[in-house]
Amino acid sequence: MRAGGVDGDGYFAERRAGAWDDPRGGRDHGAGDQGPYAEPLAEEPAEELEELEPNGGIVAAIVAAGVGCAALGVCTVVAAAVSGFADFLTLYAPSGPLTGEATVAALIYLIAWVNLHARLRDRELSLFKGFLVAMALLGVGLIGTFPPFYQLFQR
Repeated sequence: MRAGGVDGDGYFAERRAGAWDDPRGGRDHGAGDQGPYAEPLAEEPAEELEELEPNGGIVAAIVAAGVGCAALGVCTVVAAAVSGFADFLTLYAPSGPLTGEATVAALIYLIAWVNLHARLRDRELSLFKGFLVAMALLGVGLIGTFPPFYQLFQR
């Protein structure tokens, strides 16, 4: 048998000679290598689960962003459909109602964010559900600002 080689049984010679022994007295079995005679790992005492910090403020910000996107889409469609609303939204004549649409959407976003944050900041909510709501609202905003869609409503 060679040092560092494989003996007739297929085991490494160093393993049989104890070269891999743990210097603290136990055997180093590696992760998940427990073998038939290995001592069971000592279980650590279960710690009490700490209370999670409320994440309602995060969910409020995510959902409010979706509300702002949806508001932009709705403003775009309404401005295309109603000429009086488009004239009202025209804050800078060369760009048309786009300036007003963006301003209204930003104001609605800020109002939604402040309102949702005040209501949800002390609650533990599902981030995934908040994300899904925001993605649905973002979809409304994208569809509303898609030219073939809002041009269907043009006067």
